[in-house]
Amino acid sequence: MTDKRVILDGDEIAVALEKEGQVWRVARDGRDDRVEIVSMSDDHAILLVNGRRHVVDFLAEGGRVQFAWNGEIHTVESGSSIHRKSRQHDHSMSAPMPGVVRKILAARGDSVSKGQPLVVLEAMKMEHQITAPYDGTVESVACSVGELVQPGVDLIGLQPTDEAS
Repeated sequence: MTDKRVILDGDEIAVALEKEGQVWRVARDGRDDRVEIVSMSDDHAILLVNGRRHVVDFLAEGGRVQFAWNGEIHTVESGSSIHRKSRQHDHSMSAPMPGVVRKILAARGDSVSKGQPLVVLEAMKMEHQITAPYDGTVESVACSVGELVQPGVDLIGLQPTDEAS
């Protein structure tokens, strides 16, 4: 499981995430939930949470998402300091926004150059390229074509070349 820190309604919390096929296992505060994203539009998502269908309205702005859950509005922030901290350690690239993976342009073991497109996401009816931030070698590809990904989800693991590190 990957540990993430997010701010939920003003409180920083630790969330453990693990992907099992198209389902996410989410552990927090002694709870262990299985979440599958069935579909997503610009303002709502259809989720299966522990086998129960939920329609979740949301508004995403930068690193902040407001969403309705069980009749209440919640705010989640994944502040820039959280992202900077994790990227310094794992050399991976994350989805900047909710989107569908349309193309994967690199494979494990490929040598890539700074600025080279690695993944193409479709979000808000536009294509967005995830590019290599430095020269390196692809260590892992953690997404598949057609998959719906959320902000902060690692898509590509990249090990910098000696010259780039």
